Amino acid sequence: NGIRVLSISWVILGHTNGLAASYITNVIDELTILERFTFQTVSNAFFAVDSFFLLSGLLVMYLSLKQMDSNRGRLPYFKFYFHRVWRLTPAYMLALMILYNVMPLMGNGPNWNSTTAYADHCKKYWWTNFLYINNFYPTKFDDQCFSWAWYLANDMQFYIISPIFIVLMYKSKKLGSAAIGVAMFLSFVVTAVLCAHYNFPIGSMTKQADDSYNHDYTSIVYSKPYCRLGPYLVGLMLGMILRHKEDFFVSWKPLVRVIMLAQGWCVSAILLLSTLYGLYHYAKHQEFLSRSAMTLYITFGRTAWSIGLAWLIWACHSGYGSYINTLLSFKFWIPLSRLSYSVYLVHLMVILVGYGSLRHPFAYTDNLMSFYFLGYLFMSHLVAAILFLVAEAPFIEMEKIFLGTHRTSGPRR
Repeated sequence: NGIRVLSISWVILGHTNGLAASYITNVIDELTILERFTFQTVSNAFFAVDSFFLLSGLLVMYLSLKQMDSNRGRLPYFKFYFHRVWRLTPAYMLALMILYNVMPLMGNGPNWNSTTAYADHCKKYWWTNFLYINNFYPTKFDDQCFSWAWYLANDMQFYIISPIFIVLMYKSKKLGSAAIGVAMFLSFVVTAVLCAHYNFPIGSMTKQADDSYNHDYTSIVYSKPYCRLGPYLVGLMLGMILRHKEDFFVSWKPLVRVIMLAQGWCVSAILLLSTLYGLYHYAKHQEFLSRSAMTLYITFGRTAWSIGLAWLIWACHSGYGSYINTLLSFKFWIPLSRLSYSVYLVHLMVILVGYGSLRHPFAYTDNLMSFYFLGYLFMSHLVAAILFLVAEAPFIEMEKIFLGTHRTSGPRR
């Protein structure tokens, strides 16, 4: 719950700063801000999405194996898929209707027409969202209706193919692990080939990013499932480990166990910090990465992040998390985590209405952006609570009443 809430807050932080670029007057100062060590946390907020993919794969594998154990090794495919569509689609389609029909009426100002461009595409392409293929069609990312729902399309597509790995894992851990390894290798190869061929930049808030980032990288690599599969596969593997309660150190001598656990935490920290802050040198000195360096970072960075986070989850689950586990397990996170899917659906609408209604540009300051972030964070949760009560909670209860199903899917961003 703690990871989920912190991750969606991180997403809002990244979008708050990213979308502010169009309204900032002190552009030179903004370029200087990109050089800060601390700003790497903001510019690399896209790793929050990979955290969600990890959690989704984890819960799908863990809960499906648990269900198969109680169902003589069978996975009820109809309930498996119906549950997912039933839980995701109502709130998703209601949010899309709000984007298309209501949001254009919620503001005005000199920038309002460009702000509502997201809604304009929905008249033509809303059906791609309904079918969860919006990350493939329209082919240009900027033409998508509800463009930030590329995540939902990916997560649904991962969910559709997940029984392949679940069934193999149930029959044989070696066979299932091999299948996950092959799929991850193929994902790496495809991502590396695309990045090397197109020479894509790292991210949207770096000096190396230009128009090619917005028009090519997001459409060809960033939003495509075969390039984003790594963290989900790590989650599937972690789900199997947690389901079988595998403690790799329980039989070892205490001293050896402490040393190995310390090494595990060190490797986890290195993976997390290197992916998050590893490009600071290039940001600070305004240096461009070579094509090979960019290809390696884009290909392996997200999976490295998910492996580091997977260790943290395993350690907390196995009783080795100490204060980190206490922090992430506070009951305070529970009600907020239940809103995370609705928050994801509405947060960009909240941000767009806020920025789009501005009458004039503003000068970037840390204090001002902090107020914007906290305001958008609060309003996103407030609007999400309404959406949850209207379109999520009723369908959750109807599913329990009519189908008698239990939670078998991953987190619903």
